Amino acid sequence: MDADKTEEPVKIVVASDGTYFWNNEVVDLQELEARLEDISSKSDIPGVQVLGDRSVSYEKVVQLLALVSRSGIQSVGLVTEPEAK
Repeated sequence: MDADKTEEPVKIVVASDGTYFWNNEVVDLQELEARLEDISSKSDIPGVQVLGDRSVSYEKVVQLLALVSRSGIQSVGLVTEPEAK
């Protein structure tokens, strides 16, 4: 990979019903774990951005963050949207 080119961060979304999305593709926890382990084994690990729907249970987001942490990925961001005024 070119030194000038950086990987785009992976976006993992937790929908209001608890469904997980990997860059807009529905995945279950087992698939999510496999994909996280796959990218963590690369030398140029992209960051991970975690987005949780406002109405999703906190437990689902924490479960996802723990999964990312166990995979060894250290570049994790929580993405929020500002409240509508």
